Amino acid sequence: MFCESYRHAGVLTKQIVGKEIFKFLPIQDANKFRDTIHVLSQHKTETTSKLDLHWIYEDSTHPIWVRSFCIPMFDISGKFQGLRCFSRDATEYEASETKIEELEKKLNEAYEQLHEVLHHQPNGKPLMEPISNP
Repeated sequence: MFCESYRHAGVLTKQIVGKEIFKFLPIQDANKFRDTIHVLSQHKTETTSKLDLHWIYEDSTHPIWVRSFCIPMFDISGKFQGLRCFSRDATEYEASETKIEELEKKLNEAYEQLHEVLHHQPNGKPLMEPISNP
């Protein structure tokens, strides 16, 4: 799962093959990944799940945000065998999503201010009179 994502981070495949994936994750994300594996193994379904994790760069100075799409694999008897995953460096997506959240918050605040202006004029009368049915 992590070979393709780490290639973008400057880590060679031979540096990570055969190593425990959890050592490449911050503790919080390692726990999140363990929980996800447990849930997927119990559901007995091969449904794709999206998982966002921060991976630790080899010099551990900055994390890389990775978005993975994981499909659990089961043997013929239904026993969980592992995950098949496709992962991408999604650092730019994370920055974009954060910016979108900030802009949505500002837009909501602007709507609230507009509502106040339109419905609460200084003289106590609304800017527009309600439409009445004849």
